[in-house]
Amino acid sequence: MSEIDEPAVPTVMKEITYDNFSKICRSCIINRGEIDVFEAHMQNVPLSNVIFSCTNELVTKTDGLSRVICNICMKLLINSYTFVKTFKESQVNLMNMHKVFKNKNIL
Repeated sequence: MSEIDEPAVPTVMKEITYDNFSKICRSCIINRGEIDVFEAHMQNVPLSNVIFSCTNELVTKTDGLSRVICNICMKLLINSYTFVKTFKESQVNLMNMHKVFKNKNIL
């Protein structure tokens, strides 16, 4: 019988221990997380909801995973959320304009 190899674990993950598991950034798992995604808000929206709107990944208080993200990932999240929000708003505006043009037989 041959020995079963353990799956390769990225080097950064080898540095995660039980003691620092809850303090590691939930997004990049490289940096120490400093911002609690359930306590912090962006434009009156909890960061956990912002993460969901950008990733379609549910972040809950009971999933047992880290509740924090680092400042670098926070900046990336702000940029992503701003892009998604702007895109969706523009989409609605363009669709409304399209309807107006279509009704006036401009298109």
